[in-house]
Amino acid sequence: MVDALGESFDKAPEGKWTPGQQLEHLGKSVKPIAQGLRLPYFLLKWKFWTANRPSRTYDEVVAKYLNKIPKGYIPGKQYLPAPVSIEKKSDLKRGLDRSVRSIARSLNKMSEKQVDELVLPHPLIGRITLREMMYFTLYHVDHHYANVQRDQKNLS
Repeated sequence: MVDALGESFDKAPEGKWTPGQQLEHLGKSVKPIAQGLRLPYFLLKWKFWTANRPSRTYDEVVAKYLNKIPKGYIPGKQYLPAPVSIEKKSDLKRGLDRSVRSIARSLNKMSEKQVDELVLPHPLIGRITLREMMYFTLYHVDHHYANVQRDQKNLS
């Protein structure tokens, strides 16, 4: 059976990230959010301030991101994956799962108002609300999943 990461965890078409690298990139992208949300709300509010506008919709966040991303954009070093061997698959999946669960626990402790009030920094979009960060994260995961599906099909 083929899992969501594809049949070839460490193979991709020339110039593309492998499923393992896609997974590592997502883990590196989600972990800082999980770590930040473990801080007390008042501290997050003090460090990152609060929104001066309502949260954008999912579609508005995606459009803003796609308008900001330059052709051939390469993420910052801290988000770039190294070559990933099949031996790291379980650890990477476990790490991403841990971060996602941590984010969910943090969100469950917040009110809707707090999710729309808290502002976090996004490396490309700039300061966005926590709700917008969650919208972006959903889009980001879907984008990389689609990349894996496309690239695995091109390997066949």
